[in-house]
Amino acid sequence: MASEIQRIPPAPRRVAWRKVLGYRWPLAAVAFVLAAYCGVLTWMLFLANSGIIEDRNRWEAGPRKPVVAVIRSAVPTAALGSPVPQHVEYDFYADGQSFSGEGNVDSGTFTEGQAIDVEFLAGTPSINYVAGVRREQSRWLETVFALVVVPGLLIGIGYAVGVLHLRRVPAHGDVGQAQITMVRRVPFCLPESFAVHYVFRDHRAMERTGRHWVRAHSALGQRLLTMMRHGSYDRVPVLHDRTSPQHSRLVLPDDFSPDKHPIDPAATIRL
Repeated sequence: MASEIQRIPPAPRRVAWRKVLGYRWPLAAVAFVLAAYCGVLTWMLFLANSGIIEDRNRWEAGPRKPVVAVIRSAVPTAALGSPVPQHVEYDFYADGQSFSGEGNVDSGTFTEGQAIDVEFLAGTPSINYVAGVRREQSRWLETVFALVVVPGLLIGIGYAVGVLHLRRVPAHGDVGQAQITMVRRVPFCLPESFAVHYVFRDHRAMERTGRHWVRAHSALGQRLLTMMRHGSYDRVPVLHDRTSPQHSRLVLPDDFSPDKHPIDPAATIRL
């Protein structure tokens, strides 16, 4: 055990990103689905509907011209005495050409061949609506973005902050010895992982408890598996944050990358 602690390089240490990117990986998966996948899908739907949005803005800017159109179809069929909302399709002539349109009427009593008042955008009769009908601007894209994409971005930011903080613990943390108190398999988790609980003393000799997940196929995971099989828990090196000792991580000397620019032991300082 003492030799393992001595083999852990002094701070700041080089920590491989693959050692920390697995930290709470379900959050990363959720963030990817909500922010990346749903974000791209929402952007594609926005581009597909950009023409409708532009036509609506042009319509609001005007000017508009009235015209009388002839109903081609009205669904559902009008009922006497109890008008129901209808979806109507109509045809009209403007600027010497025939145009068509459709819209919803709240209390419809229209039938095929009946006249209906329509307004169209001056110079662009293809942009037309039923006169006097209030048009609600659809906000479903904004709703999807606010309820799906934004939470995904927040989850992704939280995951990134957690990864950076976790990397800081093994890179700059103080070394100690942790006594393993419990190891159990995490059910329904892929890749297979162990939940490990341990106790250790921080740099102030205060007893602390810690726990986290360890991948079963890692070097530390195989060591924990051996402990489980023998029913005897050993001590393992632990690194904890000096300012927040409750943040700790079990490590092995092999978890750290070798320094690309090691200090030459034969080098001396000449005065």
